[in-house]
Amino acid sequence: MLKTNIFKRVSQDILEAAQIPLEKKSARCDPLLASHLLKVLRKCVVKDTPLRSVTIDLCCIVLRGLVLALEADDEFHREIEANIDDILTQLGAKLRDVDNEMYLEMFEEEHYRFESTTIRINNLASEPALYLPPSTSAVSNVPLSQRAPCGNDEKIRRSLQFYFILRKFSLDLQSLPEPILPLSSKVRTLAEINDCINLNNSDLLACTVFQNNEEHPRFLVTDQFQLILVEPDSRKLGWAVVCFAGLLQASFSLFLL
Repeated sequence: MLKTNIFKRVSQDILEAAQIPLEKKSARCDPLLASHLLKVLRKCVVKDTPLRSVTIDLCCIVLRGLVLALEADDEFHREIEANIDDILTQLGAKLRDVDNEMYLEMFEEEHYRFESTTIRINNLASEPALYLPPSTSAVSNVPLSQRAPCGNDEKIRRSLQFYFILRKFSLDLQSLPEPILPLSSKVRTLAEINDCINLNNSDLLACTVFQNNEEHPRFLVTDQFQLILVEPDSRKLGWAVVCFAGLLQASFSLFLL
């Protein structure tokens, strides 16, 4: 009996420390914890903020867990929703002022990246980049979500990442599906041979194409619909000319040496 009581007491202490509701106990979130999490989220609208989007993601994960655990606390729910909506309004105003000819393409690319990427805490815990000062180099092989942006284009992309993370969290709080995104039609214009395409923020794989007993250095571009081989465009930095493009579902054999 003594061991049972001790185990129950320890279990309750652990649950209380984790802010998880106990039976016959009115559970409330530590206001200091909630305040600090919301302060972090508000930093994402500050000009030249040092925040990385992975930080915003983690804050939303913690707040989502608290909201689920404290289901009966309507006041806490309303406070979180109001703060998230306010931050989204400020982020939206900031993004509407962006003047960049590639903005729509950036928007679509970051939304696709957001929808196709699932954050996993176990994987993040093993990421060495998160234990070091944020890198600012685009060639450091560290995803933008885990480092500081390099240049104005990446600052725009980081703001878009902030927006998509918080928008998803806001819709989840209201139990609503995504009503309008993605903006583009499901029928997408595909890349064709001799097209000049933007490679900024694209993942590339250097390779060699053997054709007619000749070797041609090329880059393989990752794309959600196509297999694309390109060679750099000498006239425009960060752009390339398409040498080959084929649908992924087509019957091609690709040999990587």
